Amino acid sequence: KLLGPVSFDFVETPLQDVVEFLQDPDGGDVSVVIDQAAFETENISNEVSVTAVVQQQPLRLFLRTLLDEANLTYLIEHRTLIITPKRIAQSRLSPRTCPAISSFGIGSLDGEDEFAAVRR
Repeated sequence: KLLGPVSFDFVETPLQDVVEFLQDPDGGDVSVVIDQAAFETENISNEVSVTAVVQQQPLRLFLRTLLDEANLTYLIEHRTLIITPKRIAQSRLSPRTCPAISSFGIGSLDGEDEFAAVRR
């Protein structure tokens, strides 16, 4: 169910029912779970009603449509699709920088072209 285009018709359906429907009965490669701790932190019930009607659309579009109205989103971690509140997801996804150029001794960051040493 999680690969390729999907067609679903969920209208005012409890989120927990949708999650159970998405689970692969054969124990496939991807699990779908609700981030229960985050839901409790945000005072959201896993029985929140969600609506999405999609025909032959990518799963990510279906999930976005389904979860957006409830101010939810999803993350994928270690073969698990985690449904979580948007605010919690944003705090998990913090941008990180890595000074790779200076770590490898290539150029400098003081205005000189960082890749000048590579081209020489």
